[in-house]
Amino acid sequence: MPNPVRGTWGTPTVGSVKVDPKPVSFKAGGTTKFDIKEASDVTALPGGRFVIVGDTSDKIGVIGADGKLTKIQLPGLSKGASQLEGVAYDPVKHHLIVSREESRELMIYEWNPEKNKAPELKRKVQLKGSIDGGSKNKGVEGLAYIP
Repeated sequence: MPNPVRGTWGTPTVGSVKVDPKPVSFKAGGTTKFDIKEASDVTALPGGRFVIVGDTSDKIGVIGADGKLTKIQLPGLSKGASQLEGVAYDPVKHHLIVSREESRELMIYEWNPEKNKAPELKRKVQLKGSIDGGSKNKGVEGLAYIP
């Protein structure tokens, strides 16, 4: 009879499927440089794409699955001082949400990256307070969309 604590020797199984006992590892395939100054945050989009925001640009960078960078203008931001620190994407409602650190606001855009339509600013949400109780440069540093 096998030891109930140690089990049996041999290849581990889950049900009738043999399991590789080696740990899973991740290896990066390389790096790519993009012309995004002061990059602050990145989020995934459907189709293997990503959005990058930076705090000195009024444009987002969309990186395609092919590695190509496309810059897209975001309405409602000042040129050269966007203050963008965080970005998240809701793939169901097609909302791109960005945070502006010093202004302490969230900007919510309607945007479907599958269509060649510019993002449309739907609303701004003014955030109250700060992380440390007063400093203007201690606002929202990053965002995540949780369905």
